[in-house]
Amino acid sequence: MISRLILLGVTVVMLLVAAAIPAFHNTTVTEEQLVFGVEQTASTHFNTVNGVIGDESFLVTFGHLPDVDDSEDLRLRTHLAYVEKLLRAQPVGHLPEELRQARSRNLDRLHDYWTAGVFPRNTVVREHRNPVFIDEVGRICAVGYLFEQDMGREAANRVNEKYQTATIYEIDDSALADWLKTSGLTGEEAAMIQPAYGPYVFALYNFDTDGPTVCGSNENPVPSTDVHPEVTISDMNRGPLAVCNDGLDDVFGSSGFGPIYGSDRSVWFEVGYTGGVEDLWYLDMIFDVWRTADGPSEGRVVVSTDNGITFEEIYSFPITTTVTTEFAFGSFDMEPTDNLIVAFEARGGSPSGTLYLDDVMPFVAYTPVELTSFNATVGGDEVALQWVTASETNNAGFEVQMRGGGEPDFKSLGFVEGHGTTSEVQNYQYTVNNLLPGSYSFRLKQIDFDGAFEYSDEIEATVSVSGSHLLTAAYPNPFNPQSRFELSVAETQHVSVNVFDALGRQVLNLFDGVLEGGQTHPFLLDAGRLATGMLLIQATGETFSASQTVTLIR
Repeated sequence: MISRLILLGVTVVMLLVAAAIPAFHNTTVTEEQLVFGVEQTASTHFNTVNGVIGDESFLVTFGHLPDVDDSEDLRLRTHLAYVEKLLRAQPVGHLPEELRQARSRNLDRLHDYWTAGVFPRNTVVREHRNPVFIDEVGRICAVGYLFEQDMGREAANRVNEKYQTATIYEIDDSALADWLKTSGLTGEEAAMIQPAYGPYVFALYNFDTDGPTVCGSNENPVPSTDVHPEVTISDMNRGPLAVCNDGLDDVFGSSGFGPIYGSDRSVWFEVGYTGGVEDLWYLDMIFDVWRTADGPSEGRVVVSTDNGITFEEIYSFPITTTVTTEFAFGSFDMEPTDNLIVAFEARGGSPSGTLYLDDVMPFVAYTPVELTSFNATVGGDEVALQWVTASETNNAGFEVQMRGGGEPDFKSLGFVEGHGTTSEVQNYQYTVNNLLPGSYSFRLKQIDFDGAFEYSDEIEATVSVSGSHLLTAAYPNPFNPQSRFELSVAETQHVSVNVFDALGRQVLNLFDGVLEGGQTHPFLLDAGRLATGMLLIQATGETFSASQTVTLIR
């Protein structure tokens, strides 16, 4: 998630521009036409993952179109894996050998990209799905990644500066054109790869009325634009000293303002989240404001995140007799029981002067902890776990859990503190030491300050045998009557494990058979019928021989 907010006005303009793009027609065009051209453009699949083939990938893979329960990462991985398969099936005999090799190299890169699963996020055009070349925290899109591998990050950044949310068809950049000519891909294929990224959960409201304001009647209209089912915005309310004026062609015509700011002279609305507010909230707001000649000359927007106990100013603006469009924005750390209260306050002018507040459009977005990667690196008998978050909200931290050695359940290894609420990228690491050879599963339990939690995906790591074998020390030692130890072999082979007494006589055979390489095999020595004294445990395989002594006491 990002800390810098993009104003709603930009969003609205981009929506209008996008709506004017003609539909894509499945025709053959040259690379020059696709990159510099002009007539041909991509489809406006506002709700699909790709402007060329829409959500065909999901339908073919799962037999149905994606719905709200299907995660963003699942949609992107499904799309890119499907496109890779389609492009690998295309005949390439007409291409020179150099371009065939370049094409194969780029499809291998595409495979590496979608299996890594680190995708950008759309924080610019929030109303619909839209391409994002490089997002605000540096995550690059699929086509951008292929371009970057050949042309470098600096070239990718230059493209992003001018064309961050453009389709391939809209990017008029010579570096991209040059890359396409040597990539082995056509412009249409690049457009087929390019994903569109879904917006964050949001709610967009408009308090505008139809016709003149009638106090107590139409001054609190039903929101006229998109409303997310878990987000609610209240009617506009008015402090006791702010008076409504009938007949004004605006949402609020209020008078009674004085020389100082005050909540008793404010107009305000409240934002709630029925899903349980445990997220970082973003507010972008556009509104028109003006006054009568003797009205208040200064205004500000204040917000409360503690149900009106305290307020913080997030924006101030001059008020003139000319209609002026203003923008206010901010991000807020919300407690689970609180709502966001947004208030307009004004000061100055005559008490009989009037403030006009029209066409108020608040845009609300929120996001939970966003885990962008979780990886494991094996070094000897250690596994280093690394994970990255793009944003965090109310995050107490992560409980690191492991399952291995044939155990059916995960066990807790330790706890790593989180960063509470932040929109900055955070990097974490946890090292697990002294692991025996074998396969292990790891996961994170992300825990909020209020006790709510969720699990990450599981990742696997395999610790290999160092050398030909590993025989662990028996424990307990001395023992009565049982002791345990473990044996690992690097290569699968026939192994015998026997126990001898102090006179060299074999008194027990614990194992005689094939042991699988790279795994840890537990053994139980039960000496219930043996005499007190020293015993020798000997393991013999095709590539090794190892032994240790233990003492049986009564």
